[in-house]
Amino acid sequence: MPCYVLLQPEARVIRKRGHGQVTDDELANASRYALHHHDFEPGFDELWDGSRATDIIVDLKKMRRAVASERRNTPRIGPGRIAVVYNQTVYFALFRLYQVLTRPFTKREFRTFDTVAEAEAWLGVPPVPEDADWAVFDTSKEPHR
Repeated sequence: MPCYVLLQPEARVIRKRGHGQVTDDELANASRYALHHHDFEPGFDELWDGSRATDIIVDLKKMRRAVASERRNTPRIGPGRIAVVYNQTVYFALFRLYQVLTRPFTKREFRTFDTVAEAEAWLGVPPVPEDADWAVFDTSKEPHR
């Protein structure tokens, strides 16, 4: 199932949202898209919404690549906060692992939440407009809008 990405430059936030079974490739493609988006600037906060994800398929090699990418891109990413909303322990554990592996070099602060509203409040960002233009990443399809 897909992973959605929305950049909100006016709020300086990147939103990522997984639906159903989400793969590490979808997460990686969503992250690359955000990092190379023309509106991206260092220091954007992130809101990772896993409340609609039922499963996350992660390969250890790809997790290592994601950590290496974070290390390589730390100057471009800059400081910021990552709010993670989860509905299952496995999603929580995955992002805690990512946090621990990136802690030695990242300038970002991680925090987990039970709801998107709580995460939005911590980040100080408004809710997503109904007509938001999310980019979609699905391993069975090409990225599209």
